[in-house]
Amino acid sequence: MRKIMVMFAAVVLGVVASPGWTQGIFYGTWEEPAPELQPVPSWYGSTGLIVTPTALMCPPHQIQGGWHQMEFDIKEQRVYGANVGITPQIEVGVTRVQNIKPRGVAQTSYTDETILNAKYKLDMAEWFDNPLAPDVAIGVWDWANDLNRAYYLVMSKEVPMAQEVAGRQLNVHLGVGNNDRNTGPLEGIFFGADLVPFESSLLQLEYDGDNLNGALRYYPANWISLDAGLVDDNFGWGVGIGTNF
Repeated sequence: MRKIMVMFAAVVLGVVASPGWTQGIFYGTWEEPAPELQPVPSWYGSTGLIVTPTALMCPPHQIQGGWHQMEFDIKEQRVYGANVGITPQIEVGVTRVQNIKPRGVAQTSYTDETILNAKYKLDMAEWFDNPLAPDVAIGVWDWANDLNRAYYLVMSKEVPMAQEVAGRQLNVHLGVGNNDRNTGPLEGIFFGADLVPFESSLLQLEYDGDNLNGALRYYPANWISLDAGLVDDNFGWGVGIGTNF
């Protein structure tokens, strides 16, 4: 795992320093971007896709959260939580997971657990004198290790689109993680993408290091999304919300 982390860090440094990567993640010329163009909380914690985090951050002085229900074969699992943008570089969050197996291979019962998350965005633009460098962040999921603590490094980048589909923003994300059990999500390489297929919508696809997941978010209003998707072939649905303070 240490070799993977070193190799991934080298890739990140190469991408950041490369002059070819001259377009960073941005939201056009709007003062207030459309909701589908803004970072969103993942279903299980930090700002991200479905399970995996990205290098995008919850904006400062904003609370983002959500509630989701997974229809697993044995148990219905409910997940709800929120993230807070402390500064442009710091995000913290808490997630409550109901009906999940606790730590320990001998555990067969299900319990409810509270997961703490934190993420720090590295200032790659200043370090490499490249204001349009891709976003890079380091973080931790399940800080208290109640389930399966994971440390990760992740990079996010907007892929330039043709002018006729300029409103259909595409972001790609690549990360590497190391968790306590050395198995499951956020162990080894994970990656994903999010695309705006049409107005007021966001399509998300990912490989979380263990499973392939996908979701579609629809925004009936700027502050709320209606979400539906698959996590390891299990159907899930819920809502996401965002508000300033």
